[in-house]
Amino acid sequence: ESAEGTNPCAKDNDIFTSARLFSMQQYRDFLGREGDAGGISFWVGSIGGGTTRAAVTKSFFDSQEFQGAIAPVTRLYFAYFNRIPDKPGLDYWIAQYGAGTPLNTISQAFASSPEFIGTYGSLDNTAFVTLVYQNVLGRAPDSFGLAYWTGQLNGGFMTRGQVMVGFSESPEY
Repeated sequence: ESAEGTNPCAKDNDIFTSARLFSMQQYRDFLGREGDAGGISFWVGSIGGGTTRAAVTKSFFDSQEFQGAIAPVTRLYFAYFNRIPDKPGLDYWIAQYGAGTPLNTISQAFASSPEFIGTYGSLDNTAFVTLVYQNVLGRAPDSFGLAYWTGQLNGGFMTRGQVMVGFSESPEY
């Protein structure tokens, strides 16, 4: 912030009036890193050329870097806990995912958390799947879907963590 003429100890970096600060913040918010000089210049030029900030934000959201490395873990947080991820936890799990930890392994760790157990732990598989449909997709399960997912759990073909990945990575979600 000092290099940008702002005070790192004060909230004086108005990202909505400065295309440069706005672009830099998009890198931090979506990609969890500082932007490279060429990328920041590109986005500043795009905004100066008439691209809306909403379109820039959508570009970061749709980027392969965000969708491939950050979005899957973020979707798991929303699917499991129905909340915005806490930054330290999200940073930790994104680093694990980036280091090669499979999404199913991360999901199974979430399934072992006290927060998950408090919401889903005492439910039988049918009630669990029904609640996942409601919490993740915002609707009651259809009979085929309920039978499929419950059958996967009852038959030992999937864990609850794997079911949550199935929902969090589904096209409907």
